[in-house]
Amino acid sequence: MDESWLLKGPSLEELVVEVKDQRKPWKRETAVVIPTYRRKEILKTHIERLASQTLNGFDIIIIYDQDDEFIVPPPGASVLHIRERGANGSAGGFYTGQGFALAEGYRHIILADDDTLPESDRLLERITELLEDYDVVVPRTRFLSLKTTSDVIHLYGAMRRGVLEKVGLTFLPLYLGGEDLELMDRIRRDGSFSTCVGDGQASHPVQPSIFLGNMRRAVYYARGNILRFLLGGRYFDAAKATFIQIMLGYLLLAIGRGEFSWSCVRSPLIASRMGFFRMESIESETSAAVSKKMTGVPPIDVSVDESAGNGTSGTRVRRPDLGGLPEYSLRKLWSGLGYCLDANRFLGKNVMFLDACDPLDFPVVLLARRSFIMFKGEAYEISKERAMPSIMLSLVLVAGVVPLAALLSVVLTIRGIVNMKIKGISSHGYRPRAPSGKSR
Repeated sequence: MDESWLLKGPSLEELVVEVKDQRKPWKRETAVVIPTYRRKEILKTHIERLASQTLNGFDIIIIYDQDDEFIVPPPGASVLHIRERGANGSAGGFYTGQGFALAEGYRHIILADDDTLPESDRLLERITELLEDYDVVVPRTRFLSLKTTSDVIHLYGAMRRGVLEKVGLTFLPLYLGGEDLELMDRIRRDGSFSTCVGDGQASHPVQPSIFLGNMRRAVYYARGNILRFLLGGRYFDAAKATFIQIMLGYLLLAIGRGEFSWSCVRSPLIASRMGFFRMESIESETSAAVSKKMTGVPPIDVSVDESAGNGTSGTRVRRPDLGGLPEYSLRKLWSGLGYCLDANRFLGKNVMFLDACDPLDFPVVLLARRSFIMFKGEAYEISKERAMPSIMLSLVLVAGVVPLAALLSVVLTIRGIVNMKIKGISSHGYRPRAPSGKSR
């Protein structure tokens, strides 16, 4: 990527290698922008769901990775296919799609990840109805097996074109992770737009736990979140997110996952030197599952998820709702601390995590006889590879690690601020250069 993109958005011609226009000939006011990357089947399902929407008169702008094939849309769908030049990540895909939507004169622009599927046939109709009264609409999107969310604009968030014209497009250099929240931060910071949490329904799959996750993606997301805070002037949040990443790295080391520990610490290091775009050092991260897939699971004594009540698999325990790690509030932290202090009830028992297993659950994993996580209908065992004395010694040392991690967080945050000022990087007013082609 061109380093000049950090300061000024590239033209659409620089980003696009091929365009195939299968839109209907008559003018439409609404565009649904969907970047995709090597997920042909889920994309086809997504477009089929859109074809059943009750709203008449919307176009679909699909931005493909350089190696993806154009899909064959269902009859009646009005689709503009765009193939990118190079690997620009989800940030680049949304940037390109938004740029085309503005150039083509659409009045309403809806943003959707390729794996966020409409659950209601009236989703687009309801969104466009709300856009008559509000500048920005973010519908409640259901994370499968979990509760709903309304913070992520890439999960069928929508806006009038004037919003993007004023605050700028998705910040392309972020590449992957945090770019959606950074755009929403800018919209809120502007303060002149009316926003609404819509009542439409869409669904998005739950991301796997840290024990099953793609570490490459995890590093990008953590880096992007810290960069997002630095760009928005939220320096305390940047330091807090950095601290959490450092402590997460230490906890992974404590339970014998040293190969993943460094990945967590590397995120704030990259962010502090203003490391945008695709990073080859991150691309080399392993993406293999780190837990053992089970063909049979012993009787479960305790099931843990975000629901209350008793389940069929032993006693069901409710995990506190802590939201995203960098967004922890004092109230949520206190709730999480109580959950951890009460972890002795899991001592010597078989524990099943039904929705996720995150850093908050480390005390449970350490005290349980055996622990498992359910993901996409399959059970995986969370192994404990270090002897208990080693683990307990590592936990005792946390008292000394915390102040060092806090100091390092402050140092890295200051380093990030200095590098940002020296390089003149800012996402405010980030616009593409005008395309040479004419709008229809």
